[in-house]
Amino acid sequence: MQIRLRGGRRPTPAGSAEKAEETIRKALDPQEEGSVNFPDVVRARYWQTHRALGARAWRKLGEKYYGPLPAAFDAKHGPDVPISIFGRSGLGAYKGDGLQYVIIANALRFDWSEGQALVNRVDEVAERAQEWWGSIAKRARGQRKRAANAERERILYLCLGLMSSVFAAIDRENPLDHHHARTERSSAYRKAMVTLGERISAAETNLEDSLQRSAQLFYGRGMFAGAAGVAVVSVLVGLAFWHYHVLAEYGVAFPAGAVGALVSVLQRMGTRNAERRLSLDPNAGQRMLPYYGAIRAVVGGVLGYTIFVFLKGGLFPALSITTTAPLATFTGLGFLGGLNERWAQDMIAGSARRLQQDSS
Repeated sequence: MQIRLRGGRRPTPAGSAEKAEETIRKALDPQEEGSVNFPDVVRARYWQTHRALGARAWRKLGEKYYGPLPAAFDAKHGPDVPISIFGRSGLGAYKGDGLQYVIIANALRFDWSEGQALVNRVDEVAERAQEWWGSIAKRARGQRKRAANAERERILYLCLGLMSSVFAAIDRENPLDHHHARTERSSAYRKAMVTLGERISAAETNLEDSLQRSAQLFYGRGMFAGAAGVAVVSVLVGLAFWHYHVLAEYGVAFPAGAVGALVSVLQRMGTRNAERRLSLDPNAGQRMLPYYGAIRAVVGGVLGYTIFVFLKGGLFPALSITTTAPLATFTGLGFLGGLNERWAQDMIAGSARRLQQDSS
């Protein structure tokens, strides 16, 4: 919904300029080291842009302190912190540990809800990147820590650029002093919103791809740990079989199924086919994904061994296997059960239905 504003002059900042200056002096006091924050910098730049006679005191205040405030902010956060400020519209953003931004709402003289929606999308991308890779960097060391920090910084810089572009489009659309606010948005603004929306969509896709790759690493580590556990159990069972003279064909399907599951996941990780590619839910969390991966290896082993049990017990009425190489046969069938989980489940479910029909 478009809002029509009467008169084009920006409202004079509310409150007293003298009290605002007292607050600034206190923030700049050496004994109050580190008390200058980013909103102070944005407000000073916003005051500096006022040209109306009634805002002369605020303009002087901005001109007086816009230099010292950014200097104090740099001293607090470091001189290399990237900052983007649009004083006329009271907009500003910077990249610290995460993406931070400030909006002085009464400085905007038009319905900027479309731009605000884009700002919220960019902020969500930055928050997800900070939360995911920031938590990795806190726990990891060495190369993993450096890689997590690098990926977080890459996405945050991308978000800062997008946020600055959205703010720039809003700033250009925001009416100057003594200008009437338009009831409809300019064609340049509408085009900018469409273009920026497409760029933000690309950034969201980029984030999802990065999250998938990172989640797959957690899942893969857990899966290899699960496969190692299956291998230990298989060795112990093999020793017991050897001691009691049990044929190896009775236990080989379990590790074969785990290997099949391992190969299946690795294949899906490397495929370019979007439909077959392994898709994980990063919202499951970095602590749970390795457990899910470990369970996948165990499930593959269980499915492989279940197929062996059904075949050996004659529970697949439509399938009869006679072979002179039972060890190789059951190894292959166990591998297929872990490799194609859906095929194994369909076989077991179909056999159960046929057995139920035969018994009724």
